[in-house]
Amino acid sequence: MPAAVRDEHPRVLATQADLDRIRQEAAIGPLTLPAKKGKLVFTLNPKARGSNDLATADVFGQEAGTGDRFYMRYSNQTAPAGTIAVQVVGVSGGSTAFLTYLFPTVGADNKIVFEYDSDRQYAAVGLNTNNPTPLTWKTASWSPAGQQFAFFGNQGDRITDLKLFDNDTEVWRDDEVDLELHRSWRGFLTNATYTADVLAACTITTAVGNGKGCDRNAGGRSVIIEAAQRLTMAYRMTRREAFLAAARKHINYILQVTNGQETVTTVKDGVTTTKTVPTITKGGEWDTAARVGALGLYYDWLHDELGEDERKAIATAIRATIAAKNPISPNDDLVYSVCGFNQTVVTGSGSFDCQYKPTLTVVDGYKRTIADTYISGHTQAANAGVAMGLLAIGTKADGNADVKPMLDTVYDHYAKGFWPARDFYGIDGGSHTLFAYAVSGGNDTAERLTVWKRAMVALDDPATGPTQQVLPLLIYPYIYGLRGDGTYPARSDYFATDAGSPGEMAAAAVAAAGDPQAAYFYQQYSIPNRNRLKPKERMDPGMFWERMLYPSAGVTPLPLKDLPLSRYFRNAGNVLMRDTWDFADATLLEFKSSSFITVNHHHMDQNSYSLYYKAPLLLDSGMYDRYGSNHWHNYYIRSIAHNTITVFDPTETYSLGKTKELSVDGGQWPGPEREGNPELRDIQLGGKYALDGVTAFEEGGDYSYVAANASKAYVNAKLDSSAGFLRSTVYLRPRNTGEKPKVLVFDSVRPIKDDLEITSLLHSANKPTSTIAPTATEPGRYQFNFLNGVAEPLTIRNLDGMVTVQTVLPAQANVLISGGKGEGAKCAQATDPFFQKTRQDDTDCRFLVRKKTATGYQWQNFAVIEKADNIPMDGDGVNPITDMGAWRVEISPKVKPAKGSTQYFLNVLHVADNDKLERAANIEAATLLSAEDNTVAVALVDGRNFVFNGGPVPATTVKWKRGASSTAPTLVFGLVPDTRYALAQPGTDGKFVLTQSTGGAYQSSANGVLELNRQ
Repeated sequence: MPAAVRDEHPRVLATQADLDRIRQEAAIGPLTLPAKKGKLVFTLNPKARGSNDLATADVFGQEAGTGDRFYMRYSNQTAPAGTIAVQVVGVSGGSTAFLTYLFPTVGADNKIVFEYDSDRQYAAVGLNTNNPTPLTWKTASWSPAGQQFAFFGNQGDRITDLKLFDNDTEVWRDDEVDLELHRSWRGFLTNATYTADVLAACTITTAVGNGKGCDRNAGGRSVIIEAAQRLTMAYRMTRREAFLAAARKHINYILQVTNGQETVTTVKDGVTTTKTVPTITKGGEWDTAARVGALGLYYDWLHDELGEDERKAIATAIRATIAAKNPISPNDDLVYSVCGFNQTVVTGSGSFDCQYKPTLTVVDGYKRTIADTYISGHTQAANAGVAMGLLAIGTKADGNADVKPMLDTVYDHYAKGFWPARDFYGIDGGSHTLFAYAVSGGNDTAERLTVWKRAMVALDDPATGPTQQVLPLLIYPYIYGLRGDGTYPARSDYFATDAGSPGEMAAAAVAAAGDPQAAYFYQQYSIPNRNRLKPKERMDPGMFWERMLYPSAGVTPLPLKDLPLSRYFRNAGNVLMRDTWDFADATLLEFKSSSFITVNHHHMDQNSYSLYYKAPLLLDSGMYDRYGSNHWHNYYIRSIAHNTITVFDPTETYSLGKTKELSVDGGQWPGPEREGNPELRDIQLGGKYALDGVTAFEEGGDYSYVAANASKAYVNAKLDSSAGFLRSTVYLRPRNTGEKPKVLVFDSVRPIKDDLEITSLLHSANKPTSTIAPTATEPGRYQFNFLNGVAEPLTIRNLDGMVTVQTVLPAQANVLISGGKGEGAKCAQATDPFFQKTRQDDTDCRFLVRKKTATGYQWQNFAVIEKADNIPMDGDGVNPITDMGAWRVEISPKVKPAKGSTQYFLNVLHVADNDKLERAANIEAATLLSAEDNTVAVALVDGRNFVFNGGPVPATTVKWKRGASSTAPTLVFGLVPDTRYALAQPGTDGKFVLTQSTGGAYQSSANGVLELNRQ
């Protein structure tokens, strides 16, 4: 570690200064109101009640509750024009102590004064006066001594210049109450109260279970650590004994697991074994890390409230849990997560640490290292829990100075492993696991950095301490990738992810870099999205915790409209393109081509894309039913489930290690050379997991352009390894009001074997339609028999959006659709070797893939796990049906390309509002100008021409036939970057010729794009 651990408590996640700051920012106020004589003064600028406001919203205090209190709330009382009724009420023992009405002016500042003296049975209230009017006292006694601050109001209300006096002494002031943050605090407090109530009703024997109800010891961070966060924070802010009692009960529950035993039955090779084992590693590293982290929070935040014996028991449990080896699942423990394989934790000579310091790269056969998990895996979460536990107890003053060596080990994993890996693959904030898993990874990145920063003494040079270069950028894929319905594309292993999910990353970006657009996104999209299910309450509890972690005072939000309309995230290979920042009306094209290949939550989806306009139109198909399921292995993560290219070779085999033969989709695959998890050097340039990824990106105002190379993602010597699959994608923004974007997708594929079936894939939720109906060729597969083999447009409709796919190349194409559920003949259903399930033939044909059989190949449906299967589901069916996909379009050349030749594909995507018809939509079709000399040119009806280099390297010369005009605006792609070119006008052959020339009149861009006749 670069600095010592602070001596003072708290220090894990927050210091006392952080707690004092959030108390002020959230207007939590003093612990209670003055008991005898008090005065509250504030200025209210009220807004008229809207559709998302409560009928009688509290302004100050709470109508609901017990004990003596007073509150001000909006009322349905008839009010003079331009005003709104505010009822002022005092309550004593369920009876009204005093009551009156105020009528502040809507949209104006109104000074409100309330004062009381309970000994004199006096209360008075005033509006825009310093001399409040006494109220009629209706009860013998009344004192708000137990009442806490609470604000709510209507949306848009402002409360400023707030002061609270005890007698004549000012005890609280707030220049402006952050009502949104305060409501978040109320939501946080509500959740903490629920947690405390649940624990209060539990008995010690009900503590261990399935993560629900009384069980606060299993279920990982979301159950165990969050319970500790709620209870410790709520107690520190309120000092209510109920929270402290619940915390002590939770501590005892965790200690029960730490010190307990249980009987476990296992079956291996047909032999059943029953034995008694300690419960200390129950739940594996996932739960043990959470228990250690929670104990650390309790020790740290409740340090002064816990007795010496309690603190000693917690410290002992933290150390024992970290050092415990799992007797049932070797390496599913914290010893492996910190130290690597074949290690133990030793205590002696004043040192609590791994037996041998783990290496930070893979050496000696993956033994004493976790370097292969720095990019992906659970070890980062495990080390985070260990860090929280050891940072809480790990000082000389706490009697645990001997844990410093292990703290150094854990810190090195972050500073030399986890953080550099994240900074590399997500150098611009992107991730190969967008969008769902990257949310938890990004949010956790920010919080774990905070853990280290706040626990250490201040450094003279902060740059020498915990740093994460990408932290301010992590939010940007979520700004650019947000869809009109408030969700994100179902890329990679996907569970429900919406604009509220990346809020912590946005808050962290504001704190780290003062980012005004991140602040805007946080306020206008993240927080409202979280509150959408209860828009009238608006009490998202996450904001309060995030603002405690990430201070944001002084940052003025700026709208997104000044950001470019596309963004490229290097290495991760994410490119996000849109036509407007009006999310509801935006067409979002999401492209991915990573510069490396892995498997964990990372699909075989290089050079693929999705398209959204008012609904998912072209999508990643399948469902995240369960990590490692039959559907996951054979369909969901595979290329055949994505909008990319497959290259089917009947001699090819896909397998999972040496145990299971998988479906043969013809797609991308790590292969034997790239099995297992890579370490950082493996995915960097020249590493065995490295790919070419995105090779060019350009934002041109009315267009965005991305070129990528996925050749190395395919194995078994099918494609040219340097230029086997090149894809160029051009996103065209409309030139005229009312028009929608168009997308051009151009592919060149170079096989190095004969008899390969090369297919361009597109996936949709609903069945595509065309000018003719398709004919069933076998169950779940339907062929379009277009006249002369020339593909007609296919239209895909979903909700209010649609896209029409115009296949320009191949000129002679086989077009087939595959899928459907509940129509046509029954499909063969794949046997599930992972959960030993055999399925009967069924009309569910949505996920068809070839599988080798004794007689050849058969199309089999790899069904998702259903709840009726009684198999736990990771995604739990959260994929909306419109995102899961039910149909696949397959486009392939009529004649298989020969070895050494080049096969071109060119699809033009026409986006529009759903016409509600059941045939191909009318489109302004693009025209193929030429496809020869390694060049493909196409013209749009609006007069723009586009020329693609179809060669394997940047072109020094391109030739194409002219369109209707020799001065048409033309974009040429795939040239040598930053190079001069000369243009020769069409001769007798009607072709333009663009040639590299030092004296040429035209200059290609840094991305190999050249503009002619730009308008």
